[in-house]
Amino acid sequence: MRKTSRFFKEEDGMETVEWVIILGVVAIAIGAVAYILPKFNSVATTGKDKAGKGLDDMKTALDAAQ
Repeated sequence: MRKTSRFFKEEDGMETVEWVIILGVVAIAIGAVAYILPKFNSVATTGKDKAGKGLDDMKTALDAAQ
């Protein structure tokens, strides 16, 4: 138990703890991006498809009006 308390009191120990926290935050950020990106890509693709269909419908309507 003494080694653990000494580790957290020394500067080297605190620096190690800081690096572990930083790496944890970076890992969480990467995980969040990896989780969200496919969902965003799916939404963007759906929107693109709907916009394309709408443009095709407009073109068909304009062609029929002529």
